[in-house]
Amino acid sequence: MSEHIKQSIAFSVVGFLASIILTVLAFHMADIFQMFPATMPMPKPYFDKILLGILLLALLQLVIQVRCFFRMGFNQDKDHWNLVSFLFTAIVLAIVVGGSLWIMHNLNENMMDPVVTTDA
Repeated sequence: MSEHIKQSIAFSVVGFLASIILTVLAFHMADIFQMFPATMPMPKPYFDKILLGILLLALLQLVIQVRCFFRMGFNQDKDHWNLVSFLFTAIVLAIVVGGSLWIMHNLNENMMDPVVTTDA
């Protein structure tokens, strides 16, 4: 095998192992929610830190997978069109997901029954 193929395989294996490690860490952080029963909710500072940690792990895994598996670098000449198409896909995905969340939020606000309280 040529040196380029060996480096490519090694780069893919490193990316695969890093992805597995990040997935296990995120799963462990999400599993912390199971430690608290439904009758005793998790304190808000812990909840926020766990969500922030999961988000950071997801972003790190995104960067690793884009670099190791999509082979997108920062070379201006060679990877220009790959990067443009990836960014276009990311923008369309953000619009679809953001629009869906916006619609679901508005449906939740406008279709739920108002809470009726009686003063006794």
